[in-house]
Amino acid sequence: MRASSSDSNSWCGTIFDLRILMSFVPAIFFIGLLAISKFDLTEEKQKEITHELAVCRNAV
Repeated sequence: MRASSSDSNSWCGTIFDLRILMSFVPAIFFIGLLAISKFDLTEEKQKEITHELAVCRNAV
């Protein structure tokens, strides 16, 4: 018995959807990691910002 064309299209659509998920989801995750790493402040940078804020507060 042969599968109907709608069954075949449904199966191909599922494979296509899986390929999209396997490519776009990791890409979006990686872009998120890059954004986080760009704005992530190291301890030294946090100390520098704290010092600059203290200087500004004392100057006012």
